[in-house]
Amino acid sequence: GGEAKRLAFASEILTDPPLLFADEPTSGLDSFAAQNVVLALKKLADNGRTIICTIHQPPSEVFLHFHKLLLFAEGRTAYLGNVGGAPAEFERLGYRCPEDYNHADFYIHTLAIAPGKEEECRERVKIITDAYHEKELAEGSTQNPAPPSDLMTQTLRDMSHRRGQTALVQFRLIMWRSFVTAMREFQVVIVQLLQTIVMAIIFGLVYLEIDEGKGQARVQNFSGAAMMLLVSASFTTVYPVVQVFPIQSVVLIRDHDNHMYSTWIFYVCKFLAELPINIIYMLLYSVITYFLIGFRLDANAFFLFYGVILFAAIVAKGIAFFISALAFTNAQLGLALVTPIFVPLMLFSGVFLNSDAVPNFLIWLDAISMFKYEWEVLMINEFDNQILGDGNCTGAITRCFENGEAVLDSLGLGMGTDQINQDMGILIALFVAFFAGGLLILLAQIRFLKR
Repeated sequence: GGEAKRLAFASEILTDPPLLFADEPTSGLDSFAAQNVVLALKKLADNGRTIICTIHQPPSEVFLHFHKLLLFAEGRTAYLGNVGGAPAEFERLGYRCPEDYNHADFYIHTLAIAPGKEEECRERVKIITDAYHEKELAEGSTQNPAPPSDLMTQTLRDMSHRRGQTALVQFRLIMWRSFVTAMREFQVVIVQLLQTIVMAIIFGLVYLEIDEGKGQARVQNFSGAAMMLLVSASFTTVYPVVQVFPIQSVVLIRDHDNHMYSTWIFYVCKFLAELPINIIYMLLYSVITYFLIGFRLDANAFFLFYGVILFAAIVAKGIAFFISALAFTNAQLGLALVTPIFVPLMLFSGVFLNSDAVPNFLIWLDAISMFKYEWEVLMINEFDNQILGDGNCTGAITRCFENGEAVLDSLGLGMGTDQINQDMGILIALFVAFFAGGLLILLAQIRFLKR
């Protein structure tokens, strides 16, 4: 029992604080667990840390681990000093602790106000607290201790200049924690894997072997298939991510306040920890759809196709981090923002509306639509430098295409490696912009909520 309390205690001492306040850290724990907690506190104190601890009914073996003891009664100090010196002080006043009796229980009973004996108990407490006060006055005349305000100032100064672990150590620990957290959701990982495979098979069967012919029907089929694959890869990645920060907001704020790690390290590690899973999912997704649909049979073309699908998921994940930061404390808000953000980006992909027809006041949406650049790369990858074969134009709507250049020209798309490099560069810039924007929003959210 007491796992939650022990976890909270462990979280606080991870940063190796110079000053630690522990409010009944052993309550709710068995004697063995309580002793382990107190031994951990004692080890910190032995290493030069200051530990101030309230404790509830400690057993003898736990109580004797403390260095100093402070007893309060009726708002006054009854004793402050070494634990071993308390019995002699009480015995000096006529209150002797019996043999084999828990000293902590003895002090509590001696200083407690018992019902029905209020006057007697208060008189006893007054004798003890007055005796301590007189002793302090006598000792204070021969000593010159530092003023409490100076001690507190120095303590706060030491804390303000404290440095936590290096960025590299923080990165390693948070990366490991994020990865373990992701792997603990094993059922979710399996479900997402099955979802990826099932969706890939569905798209593969719907667009099964559409590589015949050279009419507009073929172009339309390939165009639609490429767009749907990009949309599916993006949305499959987005929805599990948009609730990341709302779910962990309380822990993140607490850890930030305790200076346990830098927020930007947590942000980056959260992204990187799930990246290997995304790479595997998108590889399976690409292999199934690429060969079922019948895209261009060329090794370089396949790896470029896989790279675009993977990068579509990565860019979508960057936008999802942006959305999750916006909805920092509200998971439902994050889910609600997905559609109004992604649907306009889809509309300006070039599939549903030609770029030349975009209204001037919406041209900025055309410029930031990642679907536009991803789709253009897939179309260039499929049709550039290709002869479309000897098939007829049965089912063609407007015209026949003798080669891939004619297809790309009809769609208003660029051609060649230079255009692919330009599109990939823009995609990288979009990812960096959304990902960095999400980090800035997250930092602002934490600062705002701390006020």
